[in-house]
Amino acid sequence: MYHLRPHHLLCIQHYVGRGYDEAFTQHMNQVTESLKQHPEQQIQIHEGCDELCTACPNREGDSCNSPDKVNNMDEAVRTLCKIQTGDVFTWEVVKDLAKKILLNGSFEKVCGNCNWYELCKSVRHGFFAD
Repeated sequence: MYHLRPHHLLCIQHYVGRGYDEAFTQHMNQVTESLKQHPEQQIQIHEGCDELCTACPNREGDSCNSPDKVNNMDEAVRTLCKIQTGDVFTWEVVKDLAKKILLNGSFEKVCGNCNWYELCKSVRHGFFAD
């Protein structure tokens, strides 16, 4: 079971092989490929550093070096998807819940302050491919 913070539900779906550094990119490649090949995997909604954060250079101890930004993104995703910390879903189910953020036009509101926003915006067409 992967433990994922809410906004990472979007990051995974927009991921196109780019990351902060080689270690982060390798880890993202592993996680995204695992989820793609096994959509029945269980995901638990997590608060704070999660599976993806383990290889992130922005991690400082047990938190992110920009906690307000990521916590606001997490809260927006939780609210829009009507999910809570501790909820467990299969990847297939939670991926579809997160797609609602694009369908209701909230992508910019949720992700507009992220440094990856422009890249994700450019690959949004692939968001619905799966």
